[in-house]
Amino acid sequence: MSFEIDVLIVFADRDNEVGGNAQIGWVSQFKKFLELMLEQVLGEKPNIMLKGEFDSMTSPKLDNAGLLISILSKDFTQSSRCMDHVESFCRIADASPQKLNRVFKVLKEPLSIQQQPARLRELFGYE
Repeated sequence: MSFEIDVLIVFADRDNEVGGNAQIGWVSQFKKFLELMLEQVLGEKPNIMLKGEFDSMTSPKLDNAGLLISILSKDFTQSSRCMDHVESFCRIADASPQKLNRVFKVLKEPLSIQQQPARLRELFGYE
């Protein structure tokens, strides 16, 4: 199965704000690191896109993403838009003929299992 977007990273906008001496936000830095690692493993540059809470990427784009990475933080769990993105993607992935785990969670900050979205609780979290 071929997708237009290899990896879609969903995050709360505050988690990518530039602060202090940083030149790019935390999520942008994570994307850059992930691109480098995947390019070394795959031998080609993956198409990784960022989807913040308030960007203009529409729901149909979720149909054409291979994997979803949720950057979990308190801001993420309190954002109805972030939660909607996760739910939409999970519904699409659940309906696909291949039942592969296409959703991953990265913990930007410590969150108890109860603080995490119900849909993501059982997934292994990457810190």
